[in-house]
Amino acid sequence: RGLSTSRGIILAGAPGVGKTLFVKSLVSKVTEHTTIVVSSDDIHSRGDIKGVFKLASKLSPSLVILEDAEFCSLDRGFHYSPMIGEILQAMDGIAPNEGVITIATTNLVETLDPAIRDRPGRFDHVIQIGAPSLKTREKLLETYAVKFNIDPKVSMIQVAQSTDNWTGAFLKELLVNAELRSKDDIIRLADIQDAIDDIAHGREWANTPTHLPKGKKSDSNSYV
Repeated sequence: RGLSTSRGIILAGAPGVGKTLFVKSLVSKVTEHTTIVVSSDDIHSRGDIKGVFKLASKLSPSLVILEDAEFCSLDRGFHYSPMIGEILQAMDGIAPNEGVITIATTNLVETLDPAIRDRPGRFDHVIQIGAPSLKTREKLLETYAVKFNIDPKVSMIQVAQSTDNWTGAFLKELLVNAELRSKDDIIRLADIQDAIDDIAHGREWANTPTHLPKGKKSDSNSYV
C-alpha cells in the first residue's frame, strides 16, 4: 500500500512465557527473508549495531532479531549509551532502512530507553506475552508429555488447572521433575502432584528475600 516497511516490534513478557519460541516459529515461516539474530554477546564495540542494520538493508527483505534487548536498557536521562544512539539512527535515521523489520524480545520492557520503546518509527508496536491460559497450558502439557511415559489415567486438564500462571518453561520442568520422582518407568498422578508442590515451594523461596539472623558478629577467623 505504499507504506514504509521499516518497522519494529517489541515482544515483552516474563522469562519463560515463549518469546523466543514465538520468534523461532515466525522465522521458520518467513523463509524468503534474511534473518539476523543479535544478542548482547554479539555487541562489543561502537559500530556493531550499525553494521548489523547495514547488512540487513543490503540483504533485505530482512528480519533483525534483538534477543534480550536489555542492552538497550540504559535510560539516556541517567547515562547515555552509544548502543542506544546506534539503534535509533539505524531504525529511524537519515540512511534508508526499507525492507528491514526489527523484532526485539525483552523481560523488562519498562527499562528500555523511552526513545526506543515509546516512539513510532522505531518500535511501532509492543506485544505483551503473558502466562498461558488454561487451554494453552493443557496443550503445552500434552505436547511435552509425548517424550514421557505417563500413566493414561492422568488428566492433563486436571494438571493444567493446578498450574495457574505457570509459563511453558515451568510446565516442561514439571514433567522432568515428576520423571525424577517416579519409582519406575511410569509417571503417575502422585508424582506430578509432588512435583507441583516442589516447584511451587521453590518459586516461593526464589522470590523471598534472604535475611541473615541477627546475632553476635563473628571474628575474622570464623567461617560460615
